[in-house]
This record gives sequence, structure tokens and C-alpha cells, in this order.
Amino acid sequence: MSASERILAAYGDLASVTPEVVAELVKFCAELGLDPGVIADLIYYESGWRPNAVNPKSGATGLIQFMPSTAAGLGISTELIYTLDASEQMPWVAEYFRRQLAAVRSKWTGTETDHYMLVFYPAAVGNPDYAFPSKVTDVNASVTAADYARRVKEYAADRYVGPTLTGTTIARGDSRATGVILLAGLAAIVLIWRFR
Repeated sequence: MSASERILAAYGDLASVTPEVVAELVKFCAELGLDPGVIADLIYYESGWRPNAVNPKSGATGLIQFMPSTAAGLGISTELIYTLDASEQMPWVAEYFRRQLAAVRSKWTGTETDHYMLVFYPAAVGNPDYAFPSKVTDVNASVTAADYARRVKEYAADRYVGPTLTGTTIARGDSRATGVILLAGLAAIVLIWRFR
């Protein structure tokens, strides 16, 4: 099943998740080297895929919850974002990711956690053990970048798409990563024993 098909299977019942919007998401993710399944889960966590979602505490708005200062840095406003549908927001979402990746490229590891941190707290990219300052933990229950990643997955629950690209890795501390590593180790032992 393709990334687009997986995303549509998970979120296609939501009004803003159309084949066209998913195609835009998959396209910009391919251009930037991002995993579209992980970004789809992130959008669901941040806004429920509601383009007019607004955080009453911070004023963050839209699919990826643009902060007012972030929107201004892109040359738009959260007021404008609020009026845009999902398809109209996708170019701004893509531009946001393009700029964030350029800023953190030297720390980028490609994990799910890194994908999530591009939106939530870019300073934590490359460090799943990054402890957020109190100004962040006072408003959000996550204490570390890995905690935030776990919350995204738990929130998505049955809708969770997860990595759709073979190059996307899972952050340390994820039980699925441990299982994959154990299986790979076991397979290597079997091959070595078999061909000795």
C-alpha cells in the first residue's frame, strides 16, 4: 500500500483529508526527504486535520499550529491561515518544513521524533532526550522529545500511520525499535551460524 493510500485509509473520513491534499503532502515530503505518514500523524495530533483549529492558550492556528510569530516569519498571519482550507495551507506547511529543515540539517537524524520536533520544538531535533524548559512543560504534558513522540502515537491510536518510508527510523526508547533491532540481530546470528 502506498503512503497516500495508507494516509487516506487512516484519515480519509475527515473532511479536509482529500486525495488532492494527501497528494500535496506526499509531494512536498518527497521533495524534502520527510516521511508523509509521520507528518500526517503529526497534523492529526496538532489540529485533528482541522485547518481552522486554534489553540486558545497560544494562538497557534492551522494544520500544524503555526504560532503567530512563525506565521509572520513566513510573511503571513494566523488570521489568514485561519481562513485557508487544507489545500491552501499546504504550500505554507511545505515552506515551514523547508525552512526548519534548512535550520536543523546538521542535527537531523530522520527519526519520527525529529519529524515531530520540526513542528513542536525545533531545538530538540536530533536529541530524543531533550528536556523541554518549564515554559513548555507548564502548558504541555511532555517533558522530553521522546515523550512528545509517544503522545502523538497514542493520540493517533488506531489511525496511526507511522513511517511509510524505509529510511525513517524510530527514536530510541520506542519498543518497536527495540523489537526490530532484536529481530535484525537474531537474523544475523542465524545467517552466521547457517553459513559457518
